[in-house]
Amino acid sequence: MVFEGVAAERVDGIYARTDLAKGFGVSAFGGRSVDSDVSNIHGDVSDSIYGAHVTHQMAGLYKIGVSALKEEKDSADYRKEEGIDVWVHPYNKVDLSGRSSYNDYYQRVG
Repeated sequence: MVFEGVAAERVDGIYARTDLAKGFGVSAFGGRSVDSDVSNIHGDVSDSIYGAHVTHQMAGLYKIGVSALKEEKDSADYRKEEGIDVWVHPYNKVDLSGRSSYNDYYQRVG
């Protein structure tokens, strides 16, 4: 399971995440989408899915991230999404969070 920015996916592949200097962080994943839908049992699954999420944070105060995801079926673009996510902790016992995503390209195959 990958939960990074716009990605909330089941992926058979590789996933890595690390914190960098000065509050930055990065994560990336790639592989094949795992579809639990029984109607897709005959191989109607994506060829590949991959994406990345870049964040900046000040611990205990805020975290902001941008992310992108791309999925291909039959070697053609199937889905592309971009997004931004924000978490802010301005006062004790107050958390504000939001997420916005944009589906740049979506086409049903078959």
